[in-house]
Amino acid sequence: VGLTATPDRTDGQGLVPNMFDEVWYGHKEGQLLNDFVEQGWLTPPRIQHVHVKSLQLQWLKGRSGKDFTNEQVAKVWQDYEAIHEFVAPILKEVGDKKTLYFCPGVQQAKAVTDVINSVADPRRIAEYVASYKIDEDNNEVAFDKHLRRSIIKRFGRTDDELQHVANMGVFVEGTNIPIISAIGWLRFTKSRLLLAQGAGRAFRTWPGILNGMENATAAERRAAIAASPKPYAIIFDPTRRSGTKLRLAHLIDIFNDTKDDEVQKHVEKIIKRKVSRDEPYDPREVLAEAKALETPF
Repeated sequence: VGLTATPDRTDGQGLVPNMFDEVWYGHKEGQLLNDFVEQGWLTPPRIQHVHVKSLQLQWLKGRSGKDFTNEQVAKVWQDYEAIHEFVAPILKEVGDKKTLYFCPGVQQAKAVTDVINSVADPRRIAEYVASYKIDEDNNEVAFDKHLRRSIIKRFGRTDDELQHVANMGVFVEGTNIPIISAIGWLRFTKSRLLLAQGAGRAFRTWPGILNGMENATAAERRAAIAASPKPYAIIFDPTRRSGTKLRLAHLIDIFNDTKDDEVQKHVEKIIKRKVSRDEPYDPREVLAEAKALETPF
């Protein structure tokens, strides 16, 4: 049985029957991300909002049923100060965690690495990977595929000094680096699936931590994850669902299995309270609190 966010692969190699007898991808009761976290197969999430004053959200103009284009989202981050406002607080929070950034364009990916390499500890190196590179004269040049593979391989090693990788269109499917513990999300989207696919890179458990625990209880697996080098996956999000009339996908949407409008209103209020207090939070706990407010009590 395989768990995936991309059951319909673009390379034409179907996961069923080429690799698995059955594929689960979070669309049915019992197969949601909540269920896999509760059963101790995935690392629990934690959301940390980062206040970015310089965002130019007026560029997000998506038609009904259509997602924002990369070009639109790139314009939101066209101010270098906005990227600095987002990345600098992340550096203070992640410690030595391997951190992956999802960017709308190569310019933004390069800017993220420039910010990190200019303000971070010299030991915490950053690189970016994309379909092309930006040279010192700000020209587009080919991105050497061997260099790209080398960066990804180094990023997946615990003993390598490469800690931060900003990517544009590379870490979208088929990349398995379980030691990724934090995500910086710059790619605004209306797509719940796209957000799940990206953020999910950090939900995999620390390598080897569940070995031999296939028949253990869910509580035992959750305890093993909690005691591992990666007790939770932290997602840094600048959206806050404000500043634009358009509906932005939020990490809590991935875990939300209710369509109740009143519950949604309570969710919004709780998130607003958490943001005002600068509190990181588990989206499952927010949903549980929101649902509890709907009881007769």
